[in-house]
Amino acid sequence: MDETFRRKILRLLDQHRTTRIATLRSDGWPQVTTVGYANDGLVIYFLCGADSQKAANLAKDDRVSLTVDDDPTQVMDIVGLSMAARAKLVTNPAEFEKALRLLISRYPNQNARRAILKTIALFVPLRHSEGHMLGIMSVDEPHSGLRPSDDDLAVLAALAAHAAQAVQDTLAAAEAARHRTALEQLLRVSARLTQTMSIDAILQEVCAGIRAALGFNNVSVELIDHAAQRAVPRALVGWTTEEVAASQSGDLRTLRRLLDPEFEIEGCFLLPSYEACARLGIERPAYESARNGSGPLAWNHHWLVIPLHDRAGELVGVIWADEPEDRLVPSTDRLQALRMFANQATTAVASVAAYEEMQFLADHDPLTRIGNRRAFTRRLAEEVHRAGRYGQRFALIVLDVDGFKALNDRHGHLAGDVALEAIGQVLRDTLRTSDCAFRLGGDEFAVILEEAGEKEATFVVDRIGAGIAAVEAGPGHMLRASFGVALGDGPTDPETLLQAADTAMYEAKRAGAGVRFARV
Repeated sequence: MDETFRRKILRLLDQHRTTRIATLRSDGWPQVTTVGYANDGLVIYFLCGADSQKAANLAKDDRVSLTVDDDPTQVMDIVGLSMAARAKLVTNPAEFEKALRLLISRYPNQNARRAILKTIALFVPLRHSEGHMLGIMSVDEPHSGLRPSDDDLAVLAALAAHAAQAVQDTLAAAEAARHRTALEQLLRVSARLTQTMSIDAILQEVCAGIRAALGFNNVSVELIDHAAQRAVPRALVGWTTEEVAASQSGDLRTLRRLLDPEFEIEGCFLLPSYEACARLGIERPAYESARNGSGPLAWNHHWLVIPLHDRAGELVGVIWADEPEDRLVPSTDRLQALRMFANQATTAVASVAAYEEMQFLADHDPLTRIGNRRAFTRRLAEEVHRAGRYGQRFALIVLDVDGFKALNDRHGHLAGDVALEAIGQVLRDTLRTSDCAFRLGGDEFAVILEEAGEKEATFVVDRIGAGIAAVEAGPGHMLRASFGVALGDGPTDPETLLQAADTAMYEAKRAGAGVRFARV
């Protein structure tokens, strides 16, 4: 800049105390305000209310235009200064002190001094005994209108220290109470494991425990349906069923995208909302947190998910937690407690699954997953009883797989087990829900058809035979089956009916006829 021109600018700035500043509103319209100023060379300082429209304009766009001019008597005699600049908030304490001195010197009377000083706020940090900040004490509007003295500041610092200790003690007491509640809730969940085998009841206790102990108003537990490849809600508090059902994270592949190690803390995954939405490919979630705060430690629409893994590391479910009572991102201790609740939920899932499997295996064959001989004996007796008392007919089919021994000899017992599993699937796919299939032992099976005669039994035999023939039993090996059918349409006993069907099956096997019917 030309030095002569620079001196003219400084002379105009030094001769005046007010300037007109133009800022840009968010709606696009310019806004001009007159402010008092002081300058240090070409740097101009002015006061601006923190909640003013001008401050809001500058927060969005720091460009300004300003003019400083005389008040002439003739319209053509206007002489002044017009400049473009950028405005920024003074945050450096030393620069702030300098600006304050300049403004007071430009406005030396007491009223102006008080007005300037009343724009100053004093903040005193409340610190934990370990050094980190607990909060801030703010004081403003001094009655004297003067800057506080060193003695005033010493008193204020002492008050802040006492306040910080009180806050620290209160937080410690609250944390201790939370730990006690968490332990009580964990013990309650553990007790439920021995009182009930209802997985939904146990998971509901987990949700209630997390809410009571850790202060999350909304909690849900979802278990993975591997057949559907989806997470299915099984227990919840706070949320409605409709809100949980509307979640965009139910798909298993989508859910796995949220379990990014970058966001893992103590076995929990805490994601900012924008990160979660980006991973799910959505603009905004179906449900958004209502209890949000502000600041670096605040909960602000975060996503918190805790995975449940079985002993093999397979994902079996997730816990969702939202709406923290204190509006804060959970501490490491709270996340550790959440992980403990998740471990209890995992234990419950595993225990119930083991119990259900034990119950299932009491009446089912572990390889083919169809009924076992124990279940067959009970069901046959029931059908014989109904046939004798109420005249309800039924058909008993006994089948034996032809060439099964040769399959084991040629390809090994593992190939034989695979073939048996496939035959079990054929039987499940072929029968009606009212009919039942059983593995009697080895490669021998039985089927009970309700309300069936020779025509219905023949139809089912043909479908089962075709299904078994389609089983891939190994290179160059094709399976077939021989069937014996006994019709229960009158008074008889289970042993006689089974013997008749078994005899018919062996006759069919010897004759290569596929199926034989026995009359009882």
